[in-house]
Amino acid sequence: MPTPTPSTSDDTVPFLPLETPKKSRSRHFQKLILAMIPFVERRVQKMPRLAALEYGAKFGELGYRFANKARETAYKNLRFVYGDALTQADRERIVRGVFRHFGRMGAEFLRGPLIKTAADFTDLVESVEGWDEHIAPLQEADGTILGRGLVFCTGHIGNWELLGRYMVSRGIPLTVVARDPEDPGFAAWAKRMRQGAGFGVSAKGESAKKLISALRRGEAVALLHDQSSGDVFIPFFGVPAGTAWGPALLAHRTNALVITCAGITDPAKDYRYRFTFDAPLAIPNTGDKEADYTILMTQANERLEARIRQHPEQWLWLHDRWKATFQKHNRERLPEGLDLAALWERFV
Repeated sequence: MPTPTPSTSDDTVPFLPLETPKKSRSRHFQKLILAMIPFVERRVQKMPRLAALEYGAKFGELGYRFANKARETAYKNLRFVYGDALTQADRERIVRGVFRHFGRMGAEFLRGPLIKTAADFTDLVESVEGWDEHIAPLQEADGTILGRGLVFCTGHIGNWELLGRYMVSRGIPLTVVARDPEDPGFAAWAKRMRQGAGFGVSAKGESAKKLISALRRGEAVALLHDQSSGDVFIPFFGVPAGTAWGPALLAHRTNALVITCAGITDPAKDYRYRFTFDAPLAIPNTGDKEADYTILMTQANERLEARIRQHPEQWLWLHDRWKATFQKHNRERLPEGLDLAALWERFV
């Protein structure tokens, strides 16, 4: 974690400086992964699925042992939001489980090309909730949504990549928004894998015009809204967290529906998936655009938090989710009356 710098506005509450990404280190790591992918990909595609997932989990164990910064971030996050409600043994179980989970999901991602038709999902899916109630009645013959678009809103929980493949298998024309990796070669490989699944890819930070056009054609856009952002500070696990308001902005610009969803894996069912599509979020119209965005994204955060509390080992605790709350340039945007000093004592 960066060294705290004393605040000039309140010396009792330090702030976190803006971080300069260590791009060279990230690129080197991604180049290493890219070099390993052909060998690992061939292995996991030849193995029975459960053997491949266990193979991935072992890579996750290596991550737990050697990815010190990510591991310590996960422990810090759990202490911050749960406090004494979790024992050290609980935290260790969850963090180790997170690394193993994402190792499995990496193996599943590499097996993605084996999924070619809707029938290929038969052995992967335990249940699908909400599709027939909330989405199928709106679909036209070409998969578009009756003259209005659809924003799928999810987080880094379960297997969001496979969730996107499932949407496409049900006929939805889909564009996903994804952050580009630092290494161009790794970024190109990830984009090819996603496009091979049948959906378009828009890099995070690109103009919203492409997404707005897709929604106005009645297509769908999928976004993950649970990474640190300075757009709006709203509760997440009881703490104001910088939250991207992209889903709300797109819905207001295009009158698209917003549906929260997730693909949770069930260890008791051979890691088969439960895909859940919730009822559309209510789109507020108070006359205050920023207030409307805040209301909608608060609803999205509440639904995601409920899922994480049910399946903590399947969420990306490795991400420094609450750091924006303690960065100086965001101070004036935090909710009034927030006891930042008390939060800081919990955070460090």
